[in-house]
Amino acid sequence: MLEELRENKELWKTFCGWKETCQQEYLDLCTGVKGIKLLYDTYFKAIMNPDTRPDRFNDFISEMLGQRVKVLKVLPNESARIA
Repeated sequence: MLEELRENKELWKTFCGWKETCQQEYLDLCTGVKGIKLLYDTYFKAIMNPDTRPDRFNDFISEMLGQRVKVLKVLPNESARIA
């Protein structure tokens, strides 16, 4: 990964301008050491909300799993109080 960045002067300059923690996070994402936390993203949550757009969520999960699925029931999120 670093070799590819070094080969492109503009990319390498941009990469070197980042804080070391940001560089490491980028490398971890690109190499698969860490994943992107999509499920915590506010926009992702709004767009893929199974309560309001079950079709979108079903299609997304089906693509991720490689087989057709349908969400039957949505559990309350962590902030909701379970009685």
